[in-house]
Amino acid sequence: MTDLVGVTLGRYQILARLGRGGMADVYKAFQPSLDRYVAIKVLHASMVDDAEFVGRFQREAKNVARLRHPNIIQVFDYDHQGDIYYMVMEYLDGPTLRAALEEVHRRREEMPLGVALRVVADIGSALAYAHENGVVHRDVKPANVMLDRSGRVILTDFGVAKILTGTKVTVTGTVLGTPAYMSPEQGRGEPGDARSDIYSLGVVLFELATGRLPYDADTPLAVLLKHVHDPLPLPRDVNPSLPEAVERVILRALAKDPADRYPTVQAMLDDIAAIPPATVPASRPGELTTRMMAERAPHSPASAPAAAGAAARPATATSTARRASSIWLGGGAVLTAVICLGLAAAGAFVLFLTGDDLIRLVSAAPTATRTFEPPPTHAPTRPPAAPTPIPTGGAEDNEPGQVLFHDDFSDPASGWDRVNTDEGATDYADGKYRIFVDRPQYDYWANPGMSFGDVRIEVDATKVGGPDDNDFGLLCRYQDTRNFYAFLVGSDGYFAILKYVDGDSESLGTDGMAPTDAVFLGAATNHLRVDCIGQTLSLYVNGELVHRVVDGEYTSGDVGLIAGTFDEPGVDIHFDDFVIYEP
Repeated sequence: MTDLVGVTLGRYQILARLGRGGMADVYKAFQPSLDRYVAIKVLHASMVDDAEFVGRFQREAKNVARLRHPNIIQVFDYDHQGDIYYMVMEYLDGPTLRAALEEVHRRREEMPLGVALRVVADIGSALAYAHENGVVHRDVKPANVMLDRSGRVILTDFGVAKILTGTKVTVTGTVLGTPAYMSPEQGRGEPGDARSDIYSLGVVLFELATGRLPYDADTPLAVLLKHVHDPLPLPRDVNPSLPEAVERVILRALAKDPADRYPTVQAMLDDIAAIPPATVPASRPGELTTRMMAERAPHSPASAPAAAGAAARPATATSTARRASSIWLGGGAVLTAVICLGLAAAGAFVLFLTGDDLIRLVSAAPTATRTFEPPPTHAPTRPPAAPTPIPTGGAEDNEPGQVLFHDDFSDPASGWDRVNTDEGATDYADGKYRIFVDRPQYDYWANPGMSFGDVRIEVDATKVGGPDDNDFGLLCRYQDTRNFYAFLVGSDGYFAILKYVDGDSESLGTDGMAPTDAVFLGAATNHLRVDCIGQTLSLYVNGELVHRVVDGEYTSGDVGLIAGTFDEPGVDIHFDDFVIYEP
């Protein structure tokens, strides 16, 4: 899509592109007549010829525009200029709740229970109002909740909403939503109703009250299966200080059978309001509030909407051998300052699973019979005093196990970040996934939003343009924007395995980037393979094992793609055939 920065759409002057989604781009704009900033969502040109998409886009604008509630994003306008179809929304200067939670976890803090209940009550108030007006959200999650600078909680992204009295827009055999927050009936491919939103809100309450999600697994499908079949971990087993009254609310909201849940969101809110105040710790001076969360969480306009971008943000880092003093890191998990309806969520994989065979697979999976117990946590273990290099021995041709995930990037809606900023861009291009970095000493990365333990990852990486003084590769056991493993090569023939802990980098087993003959130099395609198995981390380049170390800092996490610059900007890397295997 042509960048519209500098263009005037109707009464709105386009100032900057904020993010890209599978259906639309979102821009920051200025409306001179009312002297205000707005966010404008512009339908992709490739979809304008599809009457169904245009109609769905227009329905989304009309449906949300008639919702007037302090906790719901406001839509001001809908129009088209030639073949450019757009809606105009409230511009919010603040982070998503997901970004705020990541900052809480990074600081090793806990959200006060009173704040958690207030956040859920505000989201619930928005949902109750929407349901009364015939709108079901169907994708309630922290990435679709914003906090403005005043601490106001705002529910956003009704892009997958279904009008109860209107036309059904989701075809049979399609699962639409985010697995970590998806109700069992949605996991079985059913359209869901208001009680599905209650379930998702219950997941949010579980997460805020305990500090973790109820279900964790290595793949999105496995998470769906757990929502459908596994008993719910008891919240008080995860957080023993949680009042029984709060646990009862969570248990009822997360009942497998919709008939066993609260009949309405308002009934759930009534039970929350009835929790004895004496059981909820009183707030103390200086204690965390939503306003504090909004002020300190990343919400730079250069950041990306939830999982829709790879804008950079600073992190203190130890320089490697070929880097100048420090590097700047950016990632798809960094979250945005502004609301962008219709964009995928960060750290949460937006799943579009089609086909009745998959629905039958979810429905037919055996129901677990274990007793209630929380799934294992993934707290990182401390590493050995010094990582131990293991001598390489040339090629290793052992066959991989089952394919857990495969993306050939032929589908631009497969869920990876799509962002264009002054520092660079991430997007789909010619059937590949592109990371372009146009600023010195910068790294960009993107994550699909999954979680794995032991895996083998492979990808083809082609240097299309820019200097050979670069690095690109794969991420493994990604915890957040400051904690992960990076497996890097450069098109000038160097490699490294880096560990990031709280933003500081350390080369494992080498003194910075080290030379290797395995890398194809210059504008070439290199086949990269990474094995993260137990504490053993291995990097293969074009079939040759070039480095292996032992490190136990992280045991599981997300995966990803990364590319970066050293002293010269302009590196352009295209990735293809990204595959995750069982080892």
